[in-house]
Amino acid sequence: TNVIALTIDGSEGGNATFAGHVNTVDNKGVYVGTGLDFGMYHDGTHTYLTNDSVAGSNLYIRNATDDGFIEFQGDNGTGGLDTYLRVDGTQHTIDVFKQTHFYDNVKAMFGSGNDLQIYHDGSDSYIDDTGTGWLRLRGNGGVILSSYSEGETMLQATRNGAVTLYFDGAA
Repeated sequence: TNVIALTIDGSEGGNATFAGHVNTVDNKGVYVGTGLDFGMYHDGTHTYLTNDSVAGSNLYIRNATDDGFIEFQGDNGTGGLDTYLRVDGTQHTIDVFKQTHFYDNVKAMFGSGNDLQIYHDGSDSYIDDTGTGWLRLRGNGGVILSSYSEGETMLQATRNGAVTLYFDGAA
């Protein structure tokens, strides 16, 4: 049987309907916009979504389905796919499922004024509170500062109890 693969409707501004896949060869893409501003193509190795519009324009990825997700998935090393990042429309959260890696001198910044900054400079690690308030470390049972490599306690503050300083493992 014959199938109509392409239907062109010139009414109401015109529409084209494809009844099958739209295939392009490597290094040829599908472009939309008057100036061919948005494109998607494959170069034989990599796949690209490109916004090549005027300066200051944005690329939006949207899921308008009620309580839907946007999931970023990639190879899991065993032939399958894992979700690495999810924008959760039900919980109104961004969920991270894998470790995040920040290179030296790249800060994780929090607050509308970037008041809390956590980073590593290649030698030392920093937790900086650059705002006007206090930096608060909170633990329900208390707070312990210890060395990473030996686990040696340097300070122990117990809730409703003593604050103990340690020197070379001794209080």
